[in-house]
Amino acid sequence: MAKSKPKKRNKKNSQLNRSTRMARYGTSDLLLVFVGGKKETHVLDKTDGSYVNVGAIIADSFQSIAFKWSIYLAVLCRRQDGQEYIQSEEIHHQQAYRRNILEGKLNRRHEKLIESCNKLHIVNIAWIASTTPYQFNDEYCDKLLTSRDAWSKPSQWEVLRDE
Repeated sequence: MAKSKPKKRNKKNSQLNRSTRMARYGTSDLLLVFVGGKKETHVLDKTDGSYVNVGAIIADSFQSIAFKWSIYLAVLCRRQDGQEYIQSEEIHHQQAYRRNILEGKLNRRHEKLIESCNKLHIVNIAWIASTTPYQFNDEYCDKLLTSRDAWSKPSQWEVLRDE
């Protein structure tokens, strides 16, 4: 007589599954925006770019729940003729990751992007992240970064000129 395997129990009301679903639903219309030189990450609405004041539960879910992140890494640059441009890279993850696991990898990718830019032109660095798959638009990203004062710093050539 063969031993039967114990029946696998699927908990339909698992607290972890429920909180993960709610976090994904609650953050799907939000973007996280970080601009260098500032100490906080802003939460903005995807549709109009307005600031969103999130509660403690949503803020905590950005750290503790695994998402399929879409990330826009940016280096903001200004040429000597005054023209501003952005060197950027988009990263779309097919697998769900927690934010703390991704940060180290993304920092290295951002450093490589910075190294590829003209050092005299660099004004600032920034990133924009979505917890759901999202296609970034360069004009919209520039608008979001401008609204967060990302272009307010001088580039290296402007600092050298003013000395």
